[in-house]
Amino acid sequence: MSLKFSYNVYAYQWSFPEIVAYQRGYYQQQSLDFELSTFGARRGVNKNVAYEELLKTGRTDIYHAGEWACIIRVLEDRESCITGASYPDSHTLNSTFSIYVRSDSGITDIRQLENRTVAIEYGTGSYFTALQDMLGFLNQSQIKLVQVGSPHLRLLALFNGAVAAASLIHPWNELAEVVGMKKLLETNRQNPTLAVTRRSVDGSDLHRFFNATNHAIDDINDDFDSVRESYVSNFMSIAATLPGDLRSAAFSLRDTIDGPKWKHWQTYPASSFRKAVSFLGEYSLINQKVDYQELIHPAIGSIF
Repeated sequence: MSLKFSYNVYAYQWSFPEIVAYQRGYYQQQSLDFELSTFGARRGVNKNVAYEELLKTGRTDIYHAGEWACIIRVLEDRESCITGASYPDSHTLNSTFSIYVRSDSGITDIRQLENRTVAIEYGTGSYFTALQDMLGFLNQSQIKLVQVGSPHLRLLALFNGAVAAASLIHPWNELAEVVGMKKLLETNRQNPTLAVTRRSVDGSDLHRFFNATNHAIDDINDDFDSVRESYVSNFMSIAATLPGDLRSAAFSLRDTIDGPKWKHWQTYPASSFRKAVSFLGEYSLINQKVDYQELIHPAIGSIF
């Protein structure tokens, strides 16, 4: 029983449960030969393409991302499929998306971002979440989302005044507040994070994978201090690439940063799928008929 998992070092927080499960031997306890590896996502590469390539080349057997992004990716690669969902809740990582502006910008209302640049990363939750949240206040034609890249680069662009606003997520939203950025809008998203794998991956391997990962989620939620060093180490490795003021501010957070929580991975229901597809279709983000059963792992009933 074996499984490969490769994660983007610049988005390590999304894969922190897998990192903890690997470090604590939980995959081994599940009799799963688990291979953990990393890659550094290049700034100009669309994440949809990057993760599709990881699956196709066998560098990873599974990855996860926002619901909308995963549906689009699976539609583009029918050899892949959706295997599970982790829903947002109070203080979970996927509930920490927020739009920030500079404190000296004079912007106090999301409507003031009409036709003004908002830093995101295409093909990821930052794009879809910012779009969904801003559509509550502006028309789609008034929203100007611009590709900047990973969260630390979006914060840097805002810090330097290159954009009017930025979509940020933990821990970069905490750093943003330390350096004087202002939270303009906190997400109200209810969409889950989804896991995607190749159809050929055995359901029993996925069952073992999610059992071990959920074990790690319990550890993170119940006692973050026991895993703080690992989380902060990953954060500081990225922060070290930032210019002086941001880097110094990041170092000031190392002992106080409060880690995000996770909800257990579980079966992805058809009701959530239909709601997501309705949103994607309404705003012309997909233009084809989509069937739930066609995009779900064939062994979905035995994975959880």
